Amino acid sequence: MNFRLNLITLALAGVSGMAMAGGYSLQDANLDKVNTDKWNCKRCSVQTGANGTVGLAAGVIDSDNERSANAFGGEDGAVGAVNADLTYLSDAGYGASFTADNLGMDNGRAHVEAGHGDTWGVALDYGKLVHVNYANAESEYGFVGNTLVKGDLSKQSLQTERERYGAELSFGGEMWQTWANFKREDKTGKQAASFYGGTQSHVNFAKPIDSTTDTWEAGVKVNGERWFTSLSYLASAYDNNLGAFNFDSAMGAYQDAPSNEAYQVIANGQYGFGRTNIAGRFATGEMTQDDSLLNYGNGISSFDGKVTTTDVDLKLTSLVTNKLRLTASFDYSDRDVGSSVFYTPGVEIDAASGNATEYTAYDTERTTYKVGASYRIASGYRVDGGYDRKEVTRSGQDREETTDDGVWARLRVTAFDKFDVAIKGGFNSRDGSSYQVQGSDNDLTRRYYLADRDRTEASIRISHNPTERLSVDLNGHYALDDYKDSEIGLTEAEDYSYDLTIGFAHTERFNTHLFVGQQWITSEQSGSVSGPATWDAVVEDDFFNAGFGFTYTGLMADKLVLGGDYVYADSESNTVSGFSEYDDYFATSHNLNLYGAYALSKQASLRLDYRFEGYEDADYAVIEAQQVNNLVTLGDLNSDYNAHMVMLSFNYQL
Repeated sequence: MNFRLNLITLALAGVSGMAMAGGYSLQDANLDKVNTDKWNCKRCSVQTGANGTVGLAAGVIDSDNERSANAFGGEDGAVGAVNADLTYLSDAGYGASFTADNLGMDNGRAHVEAGHGDTWGVALDYGKLVHVNYANAESEYGFVGNTLVKGDLSKQSLQTERERYGAELSFGGEMWQTWANFKREDKTGKQAASFYGGTQSHVNFAKPIDSTTDTWEAGVKVNGERWFTSLSYLASAYDNNLGAFNFDSAMGAYQDAPSNEAYQVIANGQYGFGRTNIAGRFATGEMTQDDSLLNYGNGISSFDGKVTTTDVDLKLTSLVTNKLRLTASFDYSDRDVGSSVFYTPGVEIDAASGNATEYTAYDTERTTYKVGASYRIASGYRVDGGYDRKEVTRSGQDREETTDDGVWARLRVTAFDKFDVAIKGGFNSRDGSSYQVQGSDNDLTRRYYLADRDRTEASIRISHNPTERLSVDLNGHYALDDYKDSEIGLTEAEDYSYDLTIGFAHTERFNTHLFVGQQWITSEQSGSVSGPATWDAVVEDDFFNAGFGFTYTGLMADKLVLGGDYVYADSESNTVSGFSEYDDYFATSHNLNLYGAYALSKQASLRLDYRFEGYEDADYAVIEAQQVNNLVTLGDLNSDYNAHMVMLSFNYQL
């Protein structure tokens, strides 16, 4: 807002200077017959006092599946919430604000802050998020303390609940600012887990979750007219309140995620000179943990894990002429493992000795270079292009070095009336050092993220406004990955999609919108225990979504607003391996929201919402609890339900 006011002031100053040169200054103008009532900038005025809206909502949810809480923010039964967007500003410049979104429900949050301009500020945050993965898991196993014991078959919901708290302080002046904040997340619930051992060969169970993550951040920023620099410190601590789990006589048969700490020091800076701007970032940090990785057998105890990280980013942008802009960037990232014992993302148990197997540490170094240019050919025509290169060095893997080289170009045309078109294409090729397969894998195996690969991709975006009431947006994308030198592993992947959005204002009061999108991903791979490929597999993933909505305003003497939205989504995966085809793997959902808002007065209003969700999924990998010998599962985890919610809310505008 201040930026617009400054432009107006500069424009008037320029006009005034020219007018005075001819003896027609603005202060000498005769305004006796001019109506100046509408000259004031109402948007630029600062409103003091209290402003905003506050609302209370109450309703009921009818659902026989707890998974509907992901969409509705609450489980079966009565629900209530507080919503608010309130601000206060005094004549002296002291201000405060409070926002709340579904506060009191499973996905609610709230934020309150107070301060005086850039001089000082304080803020508090609260949030809650519940996510249900599977609502109908069944198991005969449950926990008594840290021991998994067998009992009666019972229903168990696999869900997580996160509660987040935060506080922030800031102080500053005209050219400097400091800040410090603290955030905590308490995570509880249950999730699927499994292990091998004990009286059963393979056991799947509902593992409890109980952890706390704390983060701290503090920093200082100094800025000038064309530059700024900042220095900040970020630290985090993850505390898992659960340790190893026991199963029958196998003590410590399952080791949960270890507690750990991390810190990072970050320096940022930016400087502009003329039409050129340069920005940089340097960060260094360390991640540590000293919990035991495994208590079973000889285990990996007294673990002194440490990973050191270094990141450097530089970016240069220059407007060489009014038509040509050049860009260049450099990114460097190094991950150095300095653990006292070999580090592994997974631990294997030797079947003969029962001891833990150790793996080699993985160090990773990445360097990325980018150069680009943007040139305005003529009015309404602009072309962009660039070259990207990424170099990666890894230790302890099948390939030590890989390089990705890519070029891209884009043409944007806005010269045609009511059209905005952009077409982009690119090619990327990856190669690297010699390939040496580690371990007992087939010597012809090529891991997809290390293998030679050629990628070709293209995209198009079209925006069209044929009339003032109609808008059409179309996006399309195509990509092909060719793993030309891979005999065993992923050999080809194809990804193409589109999405279409149409908005139409039928009248000043009645508006509708429609959208539809699809994506197809096909991947081909070959496999063999040893030697050339003996089988081939094709995986086809299809995604579809569509929806429409409407709003109708001005009913009942401009007091009633009606609206609605409907969204349909469907995803399906088909896998064919040799002459065998896997069973169903899909998910389908219908979501409907109808609402009506009625103005009781200029300040007060009522709103009634009806929401519906129909959801169904199927996973061929799901196995019934007693279907396979020596295998304990969590039962049929597939979902199929219809859920309804009715919510009445009262809103008041200050």
